[in-house]
Amino acid sequence: MSVLREEVETVKSMIIEITPVVDDVESQLEIAIKSIEDTVLITKDNATLSISELRGDLTQKVSSVFSTITAQVHVLFAKQKQAELAQLQTVVTAQLEAIGRIIAEDKATGVKGFLGKMKTCINGMRHTDLPYRLDEKIQFPACNKSSRFLHTIV
Repeated sequence: MSVLREEVETVKSMIIEITPVVDDVESQLEIAIKSIEDTVLITKDNATLSISELRGDLTQKVSSVFSTITAQVHVLFAKQKQAELAQLQTVVTAQLEAIGRIIAEDKATGVKGFLGKMKTCINGMRHTDLPYRLDEKIQFPACNKSSRFLHTIV
């Protein structure tokens, strides 16, 4: 039993010797754990702040890009409308020239031309002292030969 007692005393003395080392390691572990916890909290706060800043920057950049794209679309739309209006102007100008020719031709050969020639002939008749009867054919002396249908009115 004495051997056992000696062994217990040896173990006890070893425990007493190792206790300050264990206490020191425990203290160092607690300091390290506290340091890690503080670092994690600081990192989390920094990450949250960085994410907020990035979100704001991204939102601002997306808004800016969207505004730029919108402006470019407006410019393209305006250019397209200008091109369409230029084409329309070309068509209208060509049609205006054609309409002018048609009106000039119609004045010469159409109803207006006929009425104008008839007016000239009637004005020419007023200056003559010829007696006319309604049942006779009327000859228009002021009319020229090119207006065959004006020479005789029944």
